[in-house]
Amino acid sequence: MFAVALLQSMILHQYFHGMFRLGMNIRAVLTSVVYKKALMLSNTSRKNRTMGEIVNLMSIDIQRLQEITTFIMLFWSSPLQVLLAIYFLWRLLGLAVVAGLAILILLVPLNAWISIKMRNCQVEQMKYKDERLKMMSEMLNGMKVLKLYSWEESMQKTILEIRRKEKIVLRRLACLNSATALSWSCAPFLVAVLTFGVYVNIDSENNILTPTITFVGLALFNILRFPLAVLAMIVNQAVQCSVSNKRLKKFLADEEIDSAPTENVPSPSIAISVDCASFSWDRDGELTLKDITLAVPKGALVAVVGRIGSGKSSLLSAILGEMHRKNGTTNMRGQVAYVPQQAWIQNLTLQNNVLFGKSLNPTFYNKVMDACALNIDLDSLPAGDQTEIGEKGINLSGGQKQRVSLARAVYSESDIYFLDDPLAAVDAHVGKLIFENVISSTKGMLAGKTRVFVTHGLPFLKHCDQIIVIKNGRISESGSYEQLLEGSGEFADILEEFLVEETKNKARSVSFGDDAEDVQEVLAHLERFDPEKKKHIERQLSKVSEDIAAQQRANSTEETGSRSQSPLKRGNSVATTPGSLNKEFVPNHLTSNNSLSEKAKNGPLGAAKGNNALTTPKPNKIIEKEEMETGKVKFKIYSNYLKAVGYPVCFMFLFIYIFSSILGVGSNLWLADWSDHAREIQTNSSNAWETHKRLGIYTALGLGQALFVAMASIIMALGMVRAGNLLHEGMLKNLLRSPMSFFDVTPLGRILNRFGKDVDLVDTRVPGTFLNFVGCTVMSICTVAVPMIVTPQVAAPIAVVLVVYICLMDVDGLDSLIPRSALTFVRTAVSSMEIVGLIAIAVPPFIIVMVPLMVIYGCILRFYVSTSRQLKRLESTTRSPIFSHFQESVQGASSIRAYQAVDRFLIESQNRVDHNLVAYFPSIIANRWLAVRLELVGNIIVLSSALFAALFRDNGVTQTLNWAVRMTSELEANIVSVERINEYSVTPTEASLDTNPEVRLSKEWPSQGEVILENLELRYRPDLELVLKGVSAHIKSQEKIGIIGRTGAGKSSLTLALFRLVEPSAGKILIDGLDISKLGLRDLRSRLTIVPQDPVLFSGTLRSNLDPFSSYNDDAIWKVLQLTSMDTYVTSLPERLEHKVNEGGENLSVGQRQLICLARALLRKSKVLMLDEAAASVDMETDQLIQKTIREQFSDCTVLTIAHRLHSVMECDRLLVFDQGRVVEFDTPQVLLAKQILCSVPWLKMLES
Repeated sequence: MFAVALLQSMILHQYFHGMFRLGMNIRAVLTSVVYKKALMLSNTSRKNRTMGEIVNLMSIDIQRLQEITTFIMLFWSSPLQVLLAIYFLWRLLGLAVVAGLAILILLVPLNAWISIKMRNCQVEQMKYKDERLKMMSEMLNGMKVLKLYSWEESMQKTILEIRRKEKIVLRRLACLNSATALSWSCAPFLVAVLTFGVYVNIDSENNILTPTITFVGLALFNILRFPLAVLAMIVNQAVQCSVSNKRLKKFLADEEIDSAPTENVPSPSIAISVDCASFSWDRDGELTLKDITLAVPKGALVAVVGRIGSGKSSLLSAILGEMHRKNGTTNMRGQVAYVPQQAWIQNLTLQNNVLFGKSLNPTFYNKVMDACALNIDLDSLPAGDQTEIGEKGINLSGGQKQRVSLARAVYSESDIYFLDDPLAAVDAHVGKLIFENVISSTKGMLAGKTRVFVTHGLPFLKHCDQIIVIKNGRISESGSYEQLLEGSGEFADILEEFLVEETKNKARSVSFGDDAEDVQEVLAHLERFDPEKKKHIERQLSKVSEDIAAQQRANSTEETGSRSQSPLKRGNSVATTPGSLNKEFVPNHLTSNNSLSEKAKNGPLGAAKGNNALTTPKPNKIIEKEEMETGKVKFKIYSNYLKAVGYPVCFMFLFIYIFSSILGVGSNLWLADWSDHAREIQTNSSNAWETHKRLGIYTALGLGQALFVAMASIIMALGMVRAGNLLHEGMLKNLLRSPMSFFDVTPLGRILNRFGKDVDLVDTRVPGTFLNFVGCTVMSICTVAVPMIVTPQVAAPIAVVLVVYICLMDVDGLDSLIPRSALTFVRTAVSSMEIVGLIAIAVPPFIIVMVPLMVIYGCILRFYVSTSRQLKRLESTTRSPIFSHFQESVQGASSIRAYQAVDRFLIESQNRVDHNLVAYFPSIIANRWLAVRLELVGNIIVLSSALFAALFRDNGVTQTLNWAVRMTSELEANIVSVERINEYSVTPTEASLDTNPEVRLSKEWPSQGEVILENLELRYRPDLELVLKGVSAHIKSQEKIGIIGRTGAGKSSLTLALFRLVEPSAGKILIDGLDISKLGLRDLRSRLTIVPQDPVLFSGTLRSNLDPFSSYNDDAIWKVLQLTSMDTYVTSLPERLEHKVNEGGENLSVGQRQLICLARALLRKSKVLMLDEAAASVDMETDQLIQKTIREQFSDCTVLTIAHRLHSVMECDRLLVFDQGRVVEFDTPQVLLAKQILCSVPWLKMLES
């Protein structure tokens, strides 16, 4: 018997080990499949899929498919065990067993109906879970904007509303799960009642419930208990798995992006060919590009121009295969590099962002960095090009991101380059330098390569071989610069608009340098215009010239002293070349030629030596390593969870469950007493009444137990749904109150992992294991108590064993006493303690063997629990990088496809999955290690009982032993999710949202807009250097201040200090006389306004993106839309203000998104407005509209403008010049020009003449 049991254990656990490995492989393969599919989704599919949904597929759905593999055997073994038990019952009790079998048959359709309901609930739950994670992803990506606008409360309400709907479904699921578990757990008792009842009634004289029949029958009924309980669990898992399988199949069947253009260009001299092709973003959507025909010669520089929304970026996407081709053909020859309009930056070092998987060639790398004007920026980075950039390039400006993106393309040494307005976010000086050194066909690094160049910089066009003009999705004109000048089409209209608008800008301000040269170059070609067009332009320019002359006369009258000697009157006294400027304020790379600068040769990059890699400093890490608890799960974690469940709920559940267990034990004792008096009852004249009384009481006890179990299960299940909701809400609220520094050092995937996988475990896994462990605890108490009461002489030995066992579990204080003792009871639940107690009743000498066995048992569990718990923590921690890499890859999918790097990124994803499995696989081994040893102990118990001639044999001893340990170890492992959620619920938070009542803050504050900076010092984190050093300035009410300075000078840091995204280290900021450090963050941020550089929109409606708190009426909203020229577009939409905005605002162009952000500012109309390079990423037309609207609508407000286009700030009252975190100049543009800090404007005098 011992040998057979041992053989069974060895075979069984070889099977389980194989199935665990199979599940692990399924998870690894499906994760890679989902990752690759996400990179290849078409635009239609991406529109219907959210980031949250795909993350759920990877974190939850795949996990469910993995878990079901472990229990595949139970689908056939559980029914087989039930059939065998029924067969032996039929042999024992005859036809009476048919009544019990009828109960089981009736339960099948009932549970089938419950399963259908559960499946529907699962589908609905996953829908809300997808929506919640989508909003979480958007919230994390737009956290800076949320804090700047003080919109955290709105986002919190949105997410909690989704969670509320999810909670309703979870409640229904909890009730259905309880019903399923109840039906199957009550089945053995109902079968026993009916079988025994029918048995004694069909032949009351011969069918006597003797002890033999009773206890053998009970043993067989108990055999039914385990497979039926497991059957309930696997039915639930099968339902979940079915939903997940359907979701995965639907996702994998989604339409993929069109395959890359084939290399069948008719002529080797043609690099790109498009013939009569029309394109749309959606398969069934309207055409975005119509009848496109073009041929790009190999090695040509082709410019694509057009107005905002005309289809310029779409043309590049269409050629790259990103759009759906309705008709025609698209062909391309050669390797591709792509620079998108919004730069995509990886969370890697700057160097690795440029290399993009290629090996390092020091000489060529230095040349690329110098050509892209990146070498000078290395000074501002702590570790040069080895500095970790952070997610989405958080520590780079918009211009730096774009230059890194361009450098990546240049370093790739491709054949064809698609450049989507790469110079829009850089200064005019830098843009001209990059064009000459990188893009131009004369001395640029890409000379001889095929370049398709979308641009709004019209002066670059004369250097292009071909110009394509896009209008309303069609190619309206195409030809060389000279050819298009001779026509009177769209190109001439664009040039006219450029000349007039730029001239108007100069009429309002003083301009400088390259802007002037750009206009000069265009004016030089004025003679080539159509005669009518030429006369029209000359009339407009003449009118503007008069305005300029009037402005100059006014300036010369008003200004005295040094201002009377304005550079406008000194002619050439101010240098017109960057080389003669004050070197302190001019970036070095603007004075360099095409040769490598000294900074490139001797600076942070180091010197190239042979084929060795560059000598570089130690990488500067931004992303912090994820913290992981060690040792025992603290009692506080259990306490927090039970507190979230509700102490009254826990008490009620425990009381009801104890009472149900007492009824269960009572029913067994009653049946034992019945069998003991069976002969007396048979000889009694009223035996029929006595039999029915006994049967009725037994039935009442059993039904009472079932009723109380049902009540307890439902009460606790609902309490645990409440707990999951409170834990989620606490984590969300704390996260929204966390400072921006937390998000700078924490990958978004790490946070999503907690809101996805960990919350799911708390919702679905912890309740089940917790109910099992509590139920087993109560049952173990009752089971151990019975033999102690029946046979008092074994009470003391059993108590000694329990004390020894608890001591072996390393109970060293209150922090572990309760969970450890509970786990002890669980481990002894329906297995060892039951067996020990019952065997001890029959054979007291068995206690001699029991003590050493329990010592061994305790040592095994003590070793296992500490190992498995830490492995679970490690597995959870290594899961986060998978989601971080996935999210980053999806955001840069178009670039990854363009560079044909899908396979490389897939390998990187697989490496991260493998790293996660390195932590998961040992847990499989540990699980089998434990199971083999537990079964060995169980088999020794059986062997010992047989040797001592104990007349007791439980065939399920090792099975129940393993099941009890599995449930309790799962509780210990899954409670780690509560621990991880708790970690993010107690992170440091920002200052209070509300202002202290002691501070008198009027409702109109700020009414003047006066801003005073007093010795302001700022550092982003305590371990970093100061980024603002003693900044002092007095900004008067209604002043327009321009803030300028090189990258890293401290301009954006001032914004962070003004909105208190980072608290000052010293000094203070006063607005209208109030120290903003004494104000609540909500009061401060809601009364200031900013138009950020990156236009961030959230999924929802246009209305919710403009007015999330519904504070304004429709008239006010339409007014600001009219002021931003967005009213025409919104009116054309079927749902107008209720038009759905996709995730991240993807269904709006960059320019439209920026105008929506401007409309937000107009709607708030604060007295203090900050423009943080608001026009850096938009075209000239949108830039002009933004500047015009701000001038007119914020004339009575204080406006602070951070800009890299100097003409945007030259009309400001004063300019605040930053350098290395200090204010070096703060005066009017005229005074700064007199000091030779800015450039003069040679073309202005030319227009005057």
